Amino acid sequence: MDQKKEALDAIDRIILMRALETALESSSDSSSSSSNDSWLEDSSSDEDDLLPLLLLRYSVENDGCTAKRKAIKASHKSMGIVPRTLPQLPDHAFPQQIRMSKSSFERILELVKNDDIFNKHNNAKCTPADQGFQLYVALYSFTSYGNSPSLKPVAAHFGVSEGTVRLYTSRIICALLKLEPKYADWPDENERRDISRRIKEKHRFPDCVGFFDGTLVPLLKKPAVQGEEYFSRKGKYAITVGMVCDDKMRIRHVISGYTGSVRANRVYGNCKLAKNPSNYFSGDEYLVGDNAYGISSIMIPPYKCDRSNVEFNVRHAKLRLPAESTCGMLKERFQSLKGLPIDVNCGNAHARCNFWIRACCVLHNIVLDTESRDTKDTAVDEKHSTLLEEVDTVTNH
Repeated sequence: MDQKKEALDAIDRIILMRALETALESSSDSSSSSSNDSWLEDSSSDEDDLLPLLLLRYSVENDGCTAKRKAIKASHKSMGIVPRTLPQLPDHAFPQQIRMSKSSFERILELVKNDDIFNKHNNAKCTPADQGFQLYVALYSFTSYGNSPSLKPVAAHFGVSEGTVRLYTSRIICALLKLEPKYADWPDENERRDISRRIKEKHRFPDCVGFFDGTLVPLLKKPAVQGEEYFSRKGKYAITVGMVCDDKMRIRHVISGYTGSVRANRVYGNCKLAKNPSNYFSGDEYLVGDNAYGISSIMIPPYKCDRSNVEFNVRHAKLRLPAESTCGMLKERFQSLKGLPIDVNCGNAHARCNFWIRACCVLHNIVLDTESRDTKDTAVDEKHSTLLEEVDTVTNH
C-alpha cells in the first residue's frame, strides 16, 4: 500500500506540474492574461497531453482490486437491472434512467465497445454485457443531478462499490474523448458552405457558419484549490465553458477549462478560433454571438443600446436561438452539468471536470445523430417555441 500511495503521489505531482507549466505558457502568450486564466487554455489541445497520465493514475489506483475482481456477475443489480439483461430492458426504461432512447444507448455502446480501455485492468477480456453495464453506470452518472451523481447513491443503485463507479465512469470518459475528433469536429469548408446556405435561406444572414455561446457548469462543492477563482457572477462555484454550435444544434467546438470568474468574452478571445481564424474560416465566414462579445471579422454581436437598429437585433436574437437551445438541451439531458459531482482539490480533478464536460458534448452529438428530431425532449421543443413567441412579441411592439 505504501508503494501504491507513493506512486499515486508521484503521478499527481507530475500532473500538477504539467498543468502549471501550461498555465505559465498561456500567460506568456497573452499580454492581457491574469490570475483568472484557465489552468488549461484550450480543451482540445493542451488537456489531451494529460490524458495518458490520468489513464496511468486510474490504472495504478485500481490495481489490486480490479485484477482480483471477476467479470461482473448477476449480483450487480438494481431495480432488476443486471448486465446480461440490459438488451432485454423495455424501450421506456432507458429514457427514464439515462434520458436517451435504447437505440442511442446501443449506438454509443457500438462506438466504445472495442476500446482498449476495457481490457487494460483485467486478464480476462470484458464481454459485451460487461461493457454495456459499465456504459449504463456512466450514463446514469452523467444524467443525474443533486445527490444522485455522487458516488454513494450511484453505487447503491447498481449494487457496486464506489471505486467501481469511479472506474467505470473514467473508462467511458476516456473512450468518448477518443471519439471527439469525429463527433465534435469543426466543419470543413464544404460543410460550412452548407451551414451558411441553410442559415441564409431561413434567417437572411449570409456567410454565418455557427453560433458562439458561453455557459457556466456549477460545481457541487467549493474547490479546495484556488476556490475564489471558481466563484462566478451568478454566486456559484463553476467552470466557464464556451461552445460553437450550428443551426442543427450540433456542437462543433468546445472550450472548457476556465474558472467561473472568467467571463465568456475572455474565453472566446483566447480560443484558437479567435487567435487563428484563417485556419477555421474561409472568405467572409463568421460566427454570431450575444452582446457580451466584441465585433470582429469572425464575430457579429447585436447592436448595443441603439434603438435605430431594433429590427436587426430582433432578427439577430432569432438567429441565436439554436445556441440557447443547445445549451438547454445539453444540461437537460446530462443533468450532472447542473452540478458536477467532482471534488476539485488538485489539477487532476480540474482536468477531470473538463473531460467530463467534453464527454457529455460528444454524447450530445451522438444522440442527436441517432434520434430523429421528432423524438427529442418535448421540454426543449416547448422552450424553443416559447423563445420564438417572446421574440415575435418584441418585434410586434
